[in-house]
Amino acid sequence: MGEQDLFTWNYSKTGSFSVHSAYHLAVSLEDSPCSSSHAALESAWWRKVWQVRIPNKVKVFVWRACQNALPTGANLHKRASISQVVCPLCGDDFEDVIHVLLCCPFARQVWGMVPLAANIRDCAKTRVLLRMQSVASQVDAKPFGLFTCVCWGIWWLRNRCAMVGTDTGSHICNSVSRFFPSPSCRLPIAA
Repeated sequence: MGEQDLFTWNYSKTGSFSVHSAYHLAVSLEDSPCSSSHAALESAWWRKVWQVRIPNKVKVFVWRACQNALPTGANLHKRASISQVVCPLCGDDFEDVIHVLLCCPFARQVWGMVPLAANIRDCAKTRVLLRMQSVASQVDAKPFGLFTCVCWGIWWLRNRCAMVGTDTGSHICNSVSRFFPSPSCRLPIAA
């Protein structure tokens, strides 16, 4: 009964307010959904992703890509792990998730061979989640699974190129052309 109230800041481990913890709170709120309808739509989309018949490692990759949690040059630079953000595949000066998966000349070459009738060649800088949702809305589950698996393959080869230093662009292009030899194999857009 005669005790003084204790003020604590719930957004830090110590319970003490700091500008650092307030900054992290502000950043996390910046990307959070504004309305419950948006959250419901996003939740339904994630259920769709988890139900697609693709390997679990690809599903986890999709989740990490949509959260901008892949170790791209831009993300590593933000964490002060590296000083340059150069794409290991093409040498471009800025490597983010959209660049690696869609805009890199190597990725564009791969997408040119994949029989997917969705609009994936647009390289407008947007959030990966929005781009994935756009593709998912254009195609059925099977072509969306193909899209996610090709994204994972591009990311895998990007890592191999960055770590081993080998040119793997021609390797994946040859692999893709063996799976989809002609444009007549294109998968249809969802009705």
